[in-house]
Amino acid sequence: MFSNILNVTHNIKISMSRKRNPYDNAFVENFTKTLKYEEVYLKEYETFN
Repeated sequence: MFSNILNVTHNIKISMSRKRNPYDNAFVENFTKTLKYEEVYLKEYETFN
């Protein structure tokens, strides 16, 4: 359902290959890791408490 909304409203298609294929998400996982090391772990943020 969510993927249909993305496709209809923004022309975004979900890209997935075979089931249980770890290579689908490798680029995003690597980017997230880099982002955390360069941005999140090096800065101090206020909490919402």
